[in-house]
Amino acid sequence: MVYNKVEICGINTATLKVLPEKEKQRLLKEAKLSGLDALCLTEHFNTLQFDELYGYLISVCEREEDTLITQDGLRIFAGMETDVAEGGHILSIGKPEEILALNVRLETYKEKGKFLPFEKLMDLFDEYSVIVGAAHPYREGGHVPELPLEQLKRLDFLDLNGKDVAINREYFEEKTGNLAKLLDIPMISGSDTHQAVQYGCICTNFTHSVNTVDKLYGEMKEGNYKIVVSSNAGFRTTGVTGISSSISSITSLIHSFTSKLPEAGVSGSFFPACFPALSSLLLTTLKIKAATTISKPIKSSIIYRLYNLIQTYCPILLQLLPQFFEGSEPDFFPYL
Repeated sequence: MVYNKVEICGINTATLKVLPEKEKQRLLKEAKLSGLDALCLTEHFNTLQFDELYGYLISVCEREEDTLITQDGLRIFAGMETDVAEGGHILSIGKPEEILALNVRLETYKEKGKFLPFEKLMDLFDEYSVIVGAAHPYREGGHVPELPLEQLKRLDFLDLNGKDVAINREYFEEKTGNLAKLLDIPMISGSDTHQAVQYGCICTNFTHSVNTVDKLYGEMKEGNYKIVVSSNAGFRTTGVTGISSSISSITSLIHSFTSKLPEAGVSGSFFPACFPALSSLLLTTLKIKAATTISKPIKSSIIYRLYNLIQTYCPILLQLLPQFFEGSEPDFFPYL
């Protein structure tokens, strides 16, 4: 039997915005090469570039019913993750135009202290043909399970989150599963991906391929799926946090470094002002290469990602410091 691997995730929109076209496509391609057929993209509702993320995806993807299809065949269901006043995150999945419209209507409620209460948010969602679920309901700081039962029954599904499973699978699977049974709704998995190495750490394998939100929810309600947790989910979710920060720091440092060169690092002399950023960049690179807790494939992935960023923004570094990037050529890069 062939299953269609789907995961609920977010993509670091700020990173996607500043990356060149080649890197944007690579970020999406890595999801497909990690074994996924589709993902539900649930970016945080108060991300500054939320509309630009979907604008970009709509411009480069083909539309098939409710979904967007990348050039590599990855199916994307549009979604959003919204904070509620009580504490906790609520997922919504729908057509791209509905998600964008909802995001606009939530504009005045995006700051902490102004979040909508759960009941008001659900009233808003009821105006659209979206399916709604509670993200990582038992994570520390969240209070969604404490809400009145009649309100909880308005949810369509619960998210068994990869980060929580990596910490204590038995506890979170039992707690989330029991609540799902009480509400008589499906429990599906979500990876909470923010970096490419997290793709597929946990996924929902559906029996059938679908291209509408209604059909997706129909498969959930029928139980035509199984949750699969990767053998290295622990590292790819919790252990990767520091690596994700390093990659983000690398991106910022490269911009800081190249902004101090006359022509974006392609030519010109080095200025003393760029030395701190350059030193931090190289130190982070060395830490990643020397880390014994990072597997070789993942390490290669990170180093190659750095390689591409530097090649784009400051290619002169590749000439000055080739020893840092040995074995980082595209043909040697193992996609995750």
